[in-house]
Amino acid sequence: MQCPELGSVRISEIASVRGRLGLPVERERHLTADKPLSAYAEAARRAGAIRT
Repeated sequence: MQCPELGSVRISEIASVRGRLGLPVERERHLTADKPLSAYAEAARRAGAIRT
């Protein structure tokens, strides 16, 4: 973790992840992507984290 990368992942892996408060990962239902996933991944790599 703490190293953003683009790749395959099992849904069960995502479901098992918990944040600092013990909350599960959720999808962002209101996100409207305006660029390809690879562009978001590159921005996360440069920042060292996923920024919202």
